[in-house]
Amino acid sequence: MAHNAGVSVLTHRRLYVTPKKWLSLFVSNTWVLALRLLLLMAYLMEIVMQLVITALAVLAGLFFSFAVSLLVEELIFGKIFRLFFAHAAAVSQKSAVKQ
Repeated sequence: MAHNAGVSVLTHRRLYVTPKKWLSLFVSNTWVLALRLLLLMAYLMEIVMQLVITALAVLAGLFFSFAVSLLVEELIFGKIFRLFFAHAAAVSQKSAVKQ
């Protein structure tokens, strides 16, 4: 039987894993996968919670901005309109009393 120079001959050995060893590997791999899944879920929940908090902050800012704009509009234009209508009503009442 001649060996070829520089060519290694690979022999395939069948790896036999005992049931006890297989169970040990399966359980450890299962725990590792479960731990990775829990860490991934925690990471995803953190991302979702950050998105929810950001959305709430944006909505609160929009609501606050709208409320302030309504307040300013009422303070500015509400008094102006009241002054115009009150002045017109007072002039019409004075003219009615004089007649």
